[in-house]
Amino acid sequence: MLHIPVGLNLSSIGVSAAWWLDAAREAEKAGFDSIWIWDHFVSRGRLDDPVLECWTMLAAAATSTSRVRLGSFVTNVMNRHPAVLARMAATVAELSAGRLELGIGAGGHPAEHEAYGIEFPPRPQRAEHLVEGIEVLRRLFGGGPVDYEGRLYRLDGAHAFPTPDPAPRIILGGETAAGARFAARHADAWTCFGGRLDALLPVFEAELAAVGRR
Repeated sequence: MLHIPVGLNLSSIGVSAAWWLDAAREAEKAGFDSIWIWDHFVSRGRLDDPVLECWTMLAAAATSTSRVRLGSFVTNVMNRHPAVLARMAATVAELSAGRLELGIGAGGHPAEHEAYGIEFPPRPQRAEHLVEGIEVLRRLFGGGPVDYEGRLYRLDGAHAFPTPDPAPRIILGGETAAGARFAARHADAWTCFGGRLDALLPVFEAELAAVGRR
């Protein structure tokens, strides 16, 4: 019988860390294949709503579960330098024995950036951050030393251990045709909300074929 993996995106808004970890363990027991967590610093509703931080929760979940895959849905590339994100992801990958999925995107919550004083350039510039950020991630997942001279990021003899084995899949979140095409060119997989899937899946598949990745 064909097994279709089913994941669960657990809310990180207005809940405690204890609740979230208990829910992750229960989901694993119930047979879910993966557990995901939103990666924002503040809620899209009221900015004073409590929100759990994604990557510290993924690290905790890595030691609290044994089977389910764990992922960010999705990390905003603007919120962390990609070299720092690579180090965080590699550590979570080791803690989870290779069960990490790295969801990433260009960001889309301007109020969060204003509140935290984090740069939020127009979408074309955020897409450029994403291209270079993915390149930095992939290079550092190899352990190094890495030299990289991009327009936005620079590495000079950077080492990165532990080296994740296997390296986490980079899953790009994109809600537009441009995002689906971007994922086909640069990521290992693509995700969007269900209401956009029927319209965007043919775009994604066509771009995979066009760039020889299908």
